[in-house]
Amino acid sequence: MNDITELNGSINSVSSWNYVSLNFKEQKNGKREMIRKKLLVLGLCLPLFSSGAIAEKLEKDTVIQGIKCAKGYVDFYESGKLKSATLGTWDRNTGRYTPIQIQGMKIQGGEIKLYESGKLKEIIPRCWSYQIKIQRIWFCKRIEFYESEKIKISKAFLSNNETIQGIKCKGGSDYYIVFYESGKLKNATLVENQIIQGIECWEGRDVELYESGKIKKTYLVIVKATILQPWNKYTNQQPLSFI
Repeated sequence: MNDITELNGSINSVSSWNYVSLNFKEQKNGKREMIRKKLLVLGLCLPLFSSGAIAEKLEKDTVIQGIKCAKGYVDFYESGKLKSATLGTWDRNTGRYTPIQIQGMKIQGGEIKLYESGKLKEIIPRCWSYQIKIQRIWFCKRIEFYESEKIKISKAFLSNNETIQGIKCKGGSDYYIVFYESGKLKNATLVENQIIQGIECWEGRDVELYESGKIKKTYLVIVKATILQPWNKYTNQQPLSFI
């Protein structure tokens, strides 16, 4: 403990490059070398200290602040509030992880991240077979939340194609949807060509909406053109016809 205290007292500045400058007083070469060795270890750990996270390894499944955390590493805020953890206890009888209720949602394995207030910040399901159902819709891969009293999704990946607020949204692990905190749809990838507010929007492309529901940005369906014979005054034929 004395050595650590002396080392901390010798630190002059820390930069984002994990470089630490030291103020050496009149010290013997052996003492200086010992501090340098400890500095190497400290430099590797600096990202943990700079982020305000405190990591702890659990030797067994443990209930922390009402949440059953699986053995392994958990992170805490400096205040002591749980920041992130892996969930679930393996049930040998069912061959699956035991579901855990958190803020009204059934989560079966995976990782969670919390705001310091204790509200859910993010859920990362363990794999495709452990999807999360929220208000009739199944989600996969990653679900992010606003910090609010009620469950409000900010960004998520749909397990399947879904029609949300009149928009046919594409599902799968490669496509995500974004919501405003009000719950209004903000961004989604279209399953098929769709007419939205009188505009034919292109399938497989994103449509971005204002909170009012009006289109902010979209991709138009490509219009095919058929080139006819050059126009002449005798036939009154136009050079282009759009279909």
